[in-house]
Amino acid sequence: MRGINEINRVKQIGIYIIIILIAAAFKFSGINHEYRSPEDVFYACEKGLHYGPSKEILYIKRMGNKALAIGRIDDGLSAVQTQKTWFGTWALSSGGSIDGHLPVEENGAFYDDEFNFLYGLCNDKNIENVKVTLGSDDSTQGKQEYGTYDIKVNDGGFFYSDLLPIESGVSGDYILPIHIEGFDESGQLIYSYDEFEK
Repeated sequence: MRGINEINRVKQIGIYIIIILIAAAFKFSGINHEYRSPEDVFYACEKGLHYGPSKEILYIKRMGNKALAIGRIDDGLSAVQTQKTWFGTWALSSGGSIDGHLPVEENGAFYDDEFNFLYGLCNDKNIENVKVTLGSDDSTQGKQEYGTYDIKVNDGGFFYSDLLPIESGVSGDYILPIHIEGFDESGQLIYSYDEFEK
């Protein structure tokens, strides 16, 4: 009798192991849109949106259990918000946004209000530093500026700045880079673009 119970126990353990392996395979396969890392979610979103893939991921901005992945594509940037799920997997951020394909013809800047994160790309290789002004223009309050930020541009033309002192109560829906200036190595202004003047 004892031998039969041991055999049954071994069978039960074997069945549990098989069930766990199947569940783990499903969890990490991407079938349920959960992946091992923010990078994997990022590339899956690009594939699903039919652009890219990015040549490289330039930066991952982490904030708690969320991450904003930013990559470089042929004609600009790609940005996807992700979040950590059960068992340490990553998925597209619930209620977040897929900025996705962000074309940059010359030099461009973008602001993510959830991460309070300013980033952009300069295609002009002579630009060493940028000065970006964040602001808004809505029907109730008109044009407003919230701050100007001096940012170093890296060798690939990418730049970013986080922990921006945006006032509490300001709606991120209206905040955008309204003015961008590019400066060469000597500090001379060589590029200027104003969102309100386009």
